Amino acid sequence: MILNSLHMENIRSYKSLDIDFDKGTSLFEGDIGSGKSSILMAVEFALFGLGNLKGNSLLRTSEKEGLVKLRFTIDQTEYEVQRKLERAKKTVNQVKDGCYIKTPEGLLPLSPSELKPKILEILNFNEPPSPKAKSVIFTYGVYTPQEEMKKIISESVDDRLQTLRKAFGIEDYKIATGNAGELSTRIDTEARYLRGASSGIDEDMRRKKEVEESIREETEKISPLEAEMHKEGLERAEISKQLKAKTEESLRLAKLLGQLPEVEKRVKDAERRLQELDTAIKRDQKEVDKLKLKIDPLQLTKRPTERSKEEITAEIDELKKDQKKLTRQEGALESKIDDYGKIKEEGICPTCDRPADPKEFEGKVTSKVAEKEEISKRLASIEKNVASLQALVETLQKYEADQVNLVAWKERYKQLTGSVTENNTTLVGLVEQKNNDEALVESSKGNKVLQEKIEGEISSLQGQDQEKERTISGINSTLATIRKGIEDAKTEQIQLEKAIKKKQEIATNSEKLDEYVIWIRNYFIPVLQMIETNVMATINGEFNEKFRNWFGILVEDNTKDARIDEDFTPLVEQDGYEQDLDFLSGGEKTSVALAYRLALNSLVQKVSLGLKSNLLVLDEPTDGFSKEQLFKVRDILNELKCPQVILVSHEKELESFADHVYKVTKTNGVSDIIAQLR
Repeated sequence: MILNSLHMENIRSYKSLDIDFDKGTSLFEGDIGSGKSSILMAVEFALFGLGNLKGNSLLRTSEKEGLVKLRFTIDQTEYEVQRKLERAKKTVNQVKDGCYIKTPEGLLPLSPSELKPKILEILNFNEPPSPKAKSVIFTYGVYTPQEEMKKIISESVDDRLQTLRKAFGIEDYKIATGNAGELSTRIDTEARYLRGASSGIDEDMRRKKEVEESIREETEKISPLEAEMHKEGLERAEISKQLKAKTEESLRLAKLLGQLPEVEKRVKDAERRLQELDTAIKRDQKEVDKLKLKIDPLQLTKRPTERSKEEITAEIDELKKDQKKLTRQEGALESKIDDYGKIKEEGICPTCDRPADPKEFEGKVTSKVAEKEEISKRLASIEKNVASLQALVETLQKYEADQVNLVAWKERYKQLTGSVTENNTTLVGLVEQKNNDEALVESSKGNKVLQEKIEGEISSLQGQDQEKERTISGINSTLATIRKGIEDAKTEQIQLEKAIKKKQEIATNSEKLDEYVIWIRNYFIPVLQMIETNVMATINGEFNEKFRNWFGILVEDNTKDARIDEDFTPLVEQDGYEQDLDFLSGGEKTSVALAYRLALNSLVQKVSLGLKSNLLVLDEPTDGFSKEQLFKVRDILNELKCPQVILVSHEKELESFADHVYKVTKTNGVSDIIAQLR
């Protein structure tokens, strides 16, 4: 992997920064606390996320959001990755919308948790993609802070070996061994449980034989009982047949005897009814004769006129109108005659009080008198006609009333004659029924003796039927008890067979599990441990060789020698005597840590399939070095022959070893690269 460029916004002490990385050795130089290590932290954050860090440790304190964008090359293919931070109320989190990776296929937006697995895939790092853990391969193969390396050296043997297993990618042996141990324990526990679960199989088999014998014995009892019950059933059926016939005969006789009071009552009712009918017939016949005397004369009466009463009434009304009109005319003429008479006598007009000639009005009086006489004749004629018509109306009304009575009398006549006929018919039927009922009463007297005899026979048959029923019920109850016992026994038999089969299977499985435990504990785990021991021994030999080589370059003292023991603990000897690391000088301690670090970096890069030795990051690698030792760094860089090395240090003496020098400063809490020296 080669770093190409880095862009930061509001990361730690930086507000904004753009860096273009070159191949060769690049030195980021600056005072302690100026912000050099922040650049390395930004690179690791861009690739792998926060890991075990908190977002507050990266986002600038006074800002709400920040981002890191990194471009890098893998096998001549360039990638770009970006992560973004945002401040919430109490925490700082990665922003999903601000995370992506750009590949030759295009830009791929991913969530923070999805981005790390994609980076590991691109880098071909075979390690768990947990977003809350640092990349072990990157940490120990590319960028190991000096303090982190000192911590590895000083920690306990078990913790150091566990860390190195992760770094070398052989942690799986230890995990597999632990998992195998847990698995064997669980299998052994299960096997013991199964052995307990399979106990009692002999008792189950003995009980199964007892149950099978019981089923056979009880089954043999069924056939004789069924034959006996069949025989009793046939006999009871014959009794039931006879009982049914006798019962039906008894019911028939009882019905006849039960009907006798009703028949006798019907005879008395018929006699009473016959008398009533005879009385009714005579009464109705008498009324029929009276109606006939009324109907016959009316049937001969003719209608007085063809005209309707309404037509005649309308004509009378018209005549009365004419009468009123003529009466008014007659009154007017009388008034005129009076007026003319006064004029004739007085010679003065009564209307205008002017003089009038009496002779002039003599002719008028005569004319008006003649008109009045004519009107009086007409009025007399009208009165005569009205009287005649009113008499006709009265005659017509009487005729119509008689016709209504005639219809009613005819209807009543018809009803009465029908009633007489119907009553005569009923009378004949009642006489016949009365005769039949009297004959039935006479014949039923002998049925009482016969019924008493049949009732005795029925009582005897019922006793026999009940006895047969009790016998059959007892046999049936016995059979039900036997069958229930057989059914229960068969159920127990099936349960025992299942239990025996299951226990046999459990016993077989228990034996298999015992074999698995033996194989895991006696073969698999020892083989894993042996493989891990051999792998670690091989790595230890090469690690020791590289460590001694780097220590020899850094410490030119023929009296001192360094090596790695079987637990990967660095040991320093002087004149053949082992020295306590705590009593070494500061430069010697740093040399041990740097030599250990370089040996570890090279081996991690070698065992990691996806990590080629083309990038190395050294953060403050010369802490405590003398000026003479600082110049040993040149020898180390020449020995490494790494295409891209990034040095972070406050030592200005290292400028002469670098191809590119970046000066990092901090002013008023803001870091920046103010100059680039080449």
